Amino acid sequence: MGYVNNDFGTLADVRLQGSLVIIENSDGETRKMSRDKYKESADEVYNKARHLVGKEVRIRTSQNTNNWNEREWFSDIYQK
Repeated sequence: MGYVNNDFGTLADVRLQGSLVIIENSDGETRKMSRDKYKESADEVYNKARHLVGKEVRIRTSQNTNNWNEREWFSDIYQK
C-alpha cells in the first residue's frame, strides 16, 4: 500500500464531468478522480489543478484503499 507518483507532462485541461474530476495533459492522456467517494479532497485537487494548467506536473495515485490503476485514476497533483 502507499502511493504511486508519475510525471504527467504539461497539464492542458481540468474539468468536472459528472461525478469526476478529469485532468488532461498536452498529449491527450487523461486521468480521473471520483468526487462521489472523495468529495472534499477532490474539490481541493480540482482547484489546485486549475492553477497548474500550462505547467509540468506530477500526479499521485493512492494505493491505500484499493489497487487503483495509475493509468486511469489519480488522487493528487503537484507542479514538477
